[in-house]
Amino acid sequence: MIYVLTLAVYCTSWSLFGVIGMATRSGLLFLPVYLGPTLAAMLGAPIVAKLVAMKDLHHITNLADLMVHRYKNCTALGVITTLIALVGTIPYAALQFKSISATFRILSDSSTQYFEFAIVVIIILVTIFLGIRKLDATERHPALMLTIAFESIVKLAIAFLASLFLVYIFSDKFSSLGEIFAATEWKPFSFAENNQFGFFSWMIYISLSASAAIFLPRQFHVAVVENTNPLHIRTAAWLFPVYLFLIAFSIVPLTIVGLSAQLSTDQADTFLIRLPLLAGNAPLALLVFIAGFSASSGMIMIETIALSTMTSNHLIIPAASRFLWLRYLTRNILKVRWAVAAIFIFSAYEYTHLVGDNYPLAQMGMNSFAAFFLFVPPVVAGLYWERASSKGALIGLLAGFGAWVYLLFLPTFLQMTEAGSLFLEIGPWGIGALRPAEFLGIETLDPVCRTTFVALLLNCSGLIFGSLLFPDKRLGNESEGALSDLPRFRKLTEEFDSGMVILISDKLAALERLLQNYYGAQEAHDVAVSIFEKRGIRETDVILPVAALIEIIRDIETYLSGIIGVASAHQVLISAGFITQEEQKAVSDIYGTLLSEMHISPAEMRRKLDYFSEREAILASQTDLLEVKLAERDVENEEKNAKIFDANRKLEASLAELKAAQVMLLESSKFAALGEMAGGIAHEINTPLGTIQLLSSELREALEADPAEVDFAKRLNAQIENTTVRIAAIIHGLRHFSRDAGQDPFIEIELATILHDTLPFCLDRFKIEGIRVLFLPPQTSILISARPVQLSQVFLNILNNARDAIRNLDDKWITIEVAAEGGLATVSFTDSGLGISKEVQDKIFQPFFTTKPTGEGTGLGLSVSKGIIELHKGSIRVDGTCKNTRMIVTLPYRRS
Repeated sequence: MIYVLTLAVYCTSWSLFGVIGMATRSGLLFLPVYLGPTLAAMLGAPIVAKLVAMKDLHHITNLADLMVHRYKNCTALGVITTLIALVGTIPYAALQFKSISATFRILSDSSTQYFEFAIVVIIILVTIFLGIRKLDATERHPALMLTIAFESIVKLAIAFLASLFLVYIFSDKFSSLGEIFAATEWKPFSFAENNQFGFFSWMIYISLSASAAIFLPRQFHVAVVENTNPLHIRTAAWLFPVYLFLIAFSIVPLTIVGLSAQLSTDQADTFLIRLPLLAGNAPLALLVFIAGFSASSGMIMIETIALSTMTSNHLIIPAASRFLWLRYLTRNILKVRWAVAAIFIFSAYEYTHLVGDNYPLAQMGMNSFAAFFLFVPPVVAGLYWERASSKGALIGLLAGFGAWVYLLFLPTFLQMTEAGSLFLEIGPWGIGALRPAEFLGIETLDPVCRTTFVALLLNCSGLIFGSLLFPDKRLGNESEGALSDLPRFRKLTEEFDSGMVILISDKLAALERLLQNYYGAQEAHDVAVSIFEKRGIRETDVILPVAALIEIIRDIETYLSGIIGVASAHQVLISAGFITQEEQKAVSDIYGTLLSEMHISPAEMRRKLDYFSEREAILASQTDLLEVKLAERDVENEEKNAKIFDANRKLEASLAELKAAQVMLLESSKFAALGEMAGGIAHEINTPLGTIQLLSSELREALEADPAEVDFAKRLNAQIENTTVRIAAIIHGLRHFSRDAGQDPFIEIELATILHDTLPFCLDRFKIEGIRVLFLPPQTSILISARPVQLSQVFLNILNNARDAIRNLDDKWITIEVAAEGGLATVSFTDSGLGISKEVQDKIFQPFFTTKPTGEGTGLGLSVSKGIIELHKGSIRVDGTCKNTRMIVTLPYRRS
């Protein structure tokens, strides 16, 4: 997340203020400012990943180092790259100071001279304290990156919330935003009106913004130098566009609201801070100023760190190495970078006053973007076109930079003087076709697009033709066979015997003396020891063949590249006397022999060594990443297993709950049936109780009249006993039916017996209601394997449903018939009803479906009955062919 937020240093004060001005004047032409970096994040990840790998391997710290390393240590490329970066960045940094000054002036309504100077000093001190404290420019700055990340959060939160609030206030709670849009004269596609190349301009702006997201010094620094894990690039590919979307979300509404508030187009760059003041909300305006200040200061600090390293390594140190009177600067590199940082920031501040209000913020920003677009052809060609040469890259850059200076940079200053304005009007030597505004007849494009088009054409042409006409000396494909050649190279190196040896203690002492130009004595010793330990050399009294120097020298050069740059590292190593002339001759002899054996050129060998070393570093990095991913996968698997275990436990609990619910459904259905039979059961018990009462009364009277009537008393007593047995049987059947039979074993029982045990629960009630019941038992005994209580529940449910259906009819009867055929026993329940409709038949066995009035049925009876019958491997259905209503239960039987 911190990596993504540091990438958001791309969003400077221009993204908060200048883009609104751009939208006001040019419509949707501002969108490429955000679409470009979005595409760069999503599609440019492979390029950034390759740059990160090169940075880790060769201590590349900036664009100039990259150009020098790729193009055969061409120091001229380092110089021109640094100059382009300086000239292209100063206007952009000046834009930030202009933004701070303009917004503070609006906020305070007073002079900003002393405030601006104080801000300049503070930014210089913070930049040096947080970002320029160590010599090795490849060392990361976690404190500074955390500061930048926090600033990114601040500017996003304030800008987003302030924009919502302002639109809410000025559009009457968003209700009139559409009306306001219709009332303003804002034209989204104004950039394309009267311009046949309008959308071509749009694509150029997208390209400029995409390249800026990678090649601006601050973007290269945070994306490449400060990258701690290549996996962060993949995260940034989707999360950085989200950040850009949130920043850009409110630009159009703010533009519309600003125009509707009668603010002039000239004030569009400061709509975001003027609108809160117009609404009488000074605290909100102050927060907007803080957001803009955060965006500006973050950009200036990172830009300064990158440019101070680039300037010291590629301009000052090479000059100091060449001129004796500047030699002392090499012993004070850190202080040189401090001075460069201060000079750069003051230059940007002075540029603000020099240009004044002649250029809007958006124009200044796009001018800088156009300058850094010059690096796209040589960098991309250097990464993917093997024949790209140093002379081709130099010719292309010089041609493109010349076009940028002539068409875009110089007009900024020339228009300030009368002579300059005349030059711009008539062109050099009076040649109108060479006027910057109509260069070679290109009039329809705006200055930025015209300059970009011409510079890109010259840059690419110079690169291609220069590389073809002036190729670097080489023999064939540098990567082809590299993996197989290098082991052979190392084997030949080990076998080569020049007769010369080196004492490690001498080389360690020489390296310490060299490093003491940049470090203290103890730190220089520690660094020197670490370089030798990298090659497995831990003893100082070791004697090695001179051939061992080859890879040690490469390691030292790589380390020095992080301090003084790629261009100066080799020269400093030679001039410091680390290698004697005899050792240089011996190493040259080794190289000569090896080159002869391997049939390649010196440049080819160096490229092969670099290629293989880079592959080794990448493979090692990928191995580390793979181990990290495997560890993460193990953690993920453990988490997934824990989740699966937890899910299984929850499923088991749910299953137990479902089983309990099923039992409850069965019981509720059973007791619903019992409830419906309650009247019949009460009558069934009350009748024998009345008989007992009558017989007891007769027995008492008989004994009182004649105590000798023993026979009569015995006969009455027998009748009483029979009646009590009948009551006991009824109660036993009721208890038997009401208990949980889900765990009962299956037993062999006659089907007719189950029906005989069930009928007493309902016959008396049916008689009371005038329902005739006819039971037709089977002609033979039918034995089935069953749980009798469960089947009784099914039969009772069917009888209850039949009774409910026919109780209001004139003709009320139910027929129960048992038969056996083909290994199946059937029990059919036919009543005097008129049948069941097809629609109801399709739903009748669904849970909770009922045709009874609300409160008179649960809708569970037949659903539960179907489950019980299927448990007995049988079936239950409605006979649609019968003119009356018939339910048929089919069960397998064992024998008859």
